[in-house]
Amino acid sequence: MKNNKGELAFTTIVEIIIVAVVLIAVIVWFLPAFSGTAGETDDIKESAGVTNDAVLKVKCKRLCGEAQELAELNQPNSEFCEPECKGLLDNNKIVCENVICET
Repeated sequence: MKNNKGELAFTTIVEIIIVAVVLIAVIVWFLPAFSGTAGETDDIKESAGVTNDAVLKVKCKRLCGEAQELAELNQPNSEFCEPECKGLLDNNKIVCENVICET
C-alpha cells in the first residue's frame, strides 16, 4: 500500500479507532462511579445509623471535656457553650457536668 503525502495508513486509522473506543469505554465505566461517591457515603452513613445529630453529640461531648478543663470563669466563653451544643444540653440530649455556660 502506497502512502501519499497527507494520507494515513490503514493500520494507523484502525489504531486511532481502537484507542478512541477504549478511552470512551473507560470514561463510561468510571465516570458514574466518581459521581455516585457522595451519594454512597451518605447511604453508608445512614445505614450505619450515624446521623448528623449523633455526630453533633460526639462533637459536643468532646467540647464538654475541653470546657471542664477550663477555669469556671472561662467556661462560658468555651465552644461548648455556643448555641449548637448548648441546645443539646438544654434539651437533655447530652449531659455535661461541672460546666457553667451562664455568666
